[in-house]
Amino acid sequence: MARALIEIMLEAYHGLCTWNLMQNCIKHLGNLTKGESHFLSDFKKCMYEYENEDQFDEGWRNLLATYDVKENTWLQKVYTIKDKWVSCYMKKVFTLGMRSTQLSERVNAGIKGFMNVNLDIIKFFKRFEHFVEEKRYNELKCEYEARQKISRLRNSYSKILQQVSELYAPSIFYQFQHEYELFENCYVKSIDMQPPLIDCVIVMESNLGECRLSLDLDKNSICFSCRKFESFDILCCHCLRVSIHMDVKSIPEHYNLKRWTKLARSETSRNIDVNYMEEDVDLS
Repeated sequence: MARALIEIMLEAYHGLCTWNLMQNCIKHLGNLTKGESHFLSDFKKCMYEYENEDQFDEGWRNLLATYDVKENTWLQKVYTIKDKWVSCYMKKVFTLGMRSTQLSERVNAGIKGFMNVNLDIIKFFKRFEHFVEEKRYNELKCEYEARQKISRLRNSYSKILQQVSELYAPSIFYQFQHEYELFENCYVKSIDMQPPLIDCVIVMESNLGECRLSLDLDKNSICFSCRKFESFDILCCHCLRVSIHMDVKSIPEHYNLKRWTKLARSETSRNIDVNYMEEDVDLS
């Protein structure tokens, strides 16, 4: 698959499913995961917790030394493709936070639930259509709740939270609100103002790392080293810290992408069955 993607889908980025990677880790290094061993948790740290590549390399060397696995061929192979599973490498990629095949596995499990060897092609498609209708019904239900329910604000006086609560679908709003909570753990370490360009360093307390930001006031654009927006399409706590520091009261429109808003599906094509579902008495 990896070789085919390189040749055929040049714009695609091939990553490894982190759940399957952990299972392979247990399979190849099961002897290190027994008893009071912390090998799996230390391996997960290498996967998720390091902010930059230098920190990862240091953590990886400590892992190999601590458990005396420098000569392990599976770990050597996994290290050569670290850009496919390590967070500080994957943050350069537009992943929307997806790190596993959970979404496709869930669909597969749903289809397998009504499959059996005795189904003819007609019965299969009838059951398949019913399965798809249930998925679409759930989407409509989520849309209804997003438009009718008011998201709970942790800080009801925040102009930025008020803005995004009206725009974002609930699940994305709560992720954004988590970033807003983290911004209170950040402070501006240094700032160099040469309008229209502003460069600054944002540090998170409790040794959670730092982030470098560059703002262009003329273009109303922001570049930041954590790459939260590039990978997930929502602004990070570092950006919010600078925004508050600069007395910015709202998020620029081009940083509020439609895909996360309550109107994300407003221009999607309608299937003939959707009209029936929209008049469903349960939704009413």
